[in-house]
Amino acid sequence: MRIGIFISSPKEAGGVYQYSLSLLEAFKKNKKHKFIVFHTEPGFKLDDEANNWKIVFIKQKEDFFSNAKRKFAALFGWKFFLKEYEAIKKYDLDLMLDPATTFIGHAFSIPYIVNIHDLMHKYYPSFPEYSFKVKIMRDLLYKKAAKYSKCTVVESAQGKEDLARFYGISKKKIKVIPCVPSASVYRYRDMSQADAAELTLKYKLPDRFIFYPAQFWHHKNHIRLMQALNLIKREHKVEIPIVLAGSPKESYKETMDAIDFMGLKSQVFYLGYVPDKEIAALYKRAEALAFPSLLGHTNIPPLEAIILGTPVLCSDLFEMPKQVGDAGLLFNPFDSKDIAEKVYRLWEDKNLRMRLKDRGFARAKNITSDSFADNWNKILESVLCD
Repeated sequence: MRIGIFISSPKEAGGVYQYSLSLLEAFKKNKKHKFIVFHTEPGFKLDDEANNWKIVFIKQKEDFFSNAKRKFAALFGWKFFLKEYEAIKKYDLDLMLDPATTFIGHAFSIPYIVNIHDLMHKYYPSFPEYSFKVKIMRDLLYKKAAKYSKCTVVESAQGKEDLARFYGISKKKIKVIPCVPSASVYRYRDMSQADAAELTLKYKLPDRFIFYPAQFWHHKNHIRLMQALNLIKREHKVEIPIVLAGSPKESYKETMDAIDFMGLKSQVFYLGYVPDKEIAALYKRAEALAFPSLLGHTNIPPLEAIILGTPVLCSDLFEMPKQVGDAGLLFNPFDSKDIAEKVYRLWEDKNLRMRLKDRGFARAKNITSDSFADNWNKILESVLCD
């Protein structure tokens, strides 16, 4: 069988791009089928490319108008506006995998499996990243993509409930596959502290810091984390350095203005987009991951931290407590005081950090790329045999 995998998210997209890489990794050992990877990222490479894999570059524009045009064209089957994707047709695919929910497979009458990562616009409709246009597009695209898919994959039981509740999708065609970090995290899990220090030397970081890798969206909740650090500084006279990594999105300026207003510039180190190997090095060096995100249901950074041996400070929302288990210290992400209390406690308590690290290593035994691959391959065969 000929299986297409459409990778349409750029590196800077964050979680969906990392998930897409994990999906590619899941099928590397599958010699039963021919895999054609369609990608839109110049310079994209697949490590250890096998004989049954083909990489096809599709050039697409990334401006707002072009993105909107593609989505509407895919929704309504306007193939005239999808000419850049016509190369897909010549491969005579039996199935398309769509981890970024593009609906391209349906537009070209190719059976497909789609990922729907979350319906958080239903929980936080007033967030600035969920404008009226975005909410309308999400509802149109996600509902139709799930309705016409051969199977829809979500990352948690709560995600499955959401699809059934909000869009009336039959639970029988929704499959839950918990996410895992990308292959690079597993590749660098044994990185030494000396190598981590050398890799990050150029950033001129302090010896101790907490780490938050996240794009600057409102829901990533950077400002409350900064407020928590300010509380610690005022109440305990302790300046806790924090390293931020991620693309500057809509809340970047607001966050930087807040850092300046609170007088935190000397303890905040913003690195922008950071390559995978250096991200792993930053985890290795960090005293803890601080993850105050308001969205879920689950997230990849807490899993990255667990596997790389970094203690986790994490939101207590949705299924995140279940995801980190006893390897994390939880807080209410809407309460800066609670965030401050947990950050300060972990910063000051070396024994607590070691306990969380050890629990993380124990938990990491069940967070494997093999289990992710097994789940995906079972679904693939089930759909192809249907």
